[in-house]
Amino acid sequence: MENKLLKIAAFSLLAIAIMFAVLLGFSFSHHKAYQKHHHYYGQHHEFNFRHKLDKMLDEADVTPEQKAQLDDIIDKAKDEQKPIIHSMFEKKKELIDYMAKPDSEKETAFQMKQEITDLHNEIAKIHINAIYEMKKVLKQEQIEKLAKCHKEKLDKIEKKITTDEDDDNDD
Repeated sequence: MENKLLKIAAFSLLAIAIMFAVLLGFSFSHHKAYQKHHHYYGQHHEFNFRHKLDKMLDEADVTPEQKAQLDDIIDKAKDEQKPIIHSMFEKKKELIDYMAKPDSEKETAFQMKQEITDLHNEIAKIHINAIYEMKKVLKQEQIEKLAKCHKEKLDKIEKKITTDEDDDNDD
């Protein structure tokens, strides 16, 4: 009888562990189309800033002189955000570890998640400051071209996410 109870308890624990792993996996993942185009907090988004911007700058007819000034602005922003991104990763790992504990509390998890959100907001401020510095270097026509390119990119991402098009064949 005791053996049977131990087996049932072990099975129950295993089932709970599997369910927790699945739920935790879902809570830290995003829609596949979002991941594919945004890499957000999975987490190359901030570091892809330069690559994405370079493509848009080509379309905005930026001069070599402007490009050099913009590179300096981007490098400065990248250097400013590196330690914040590192902290954000560490906080996310702490949150995952905390939520995996059997005695974790939802309110504490929400508070920990808020700390991660606050770090993300710090990165957003760095990006906005960089954009306003870049505006000082660019002509209004170039700014408008960049804004148009950015909105078109966002429209593509939104369409992929909202139409639920998983590109399973891309993997």
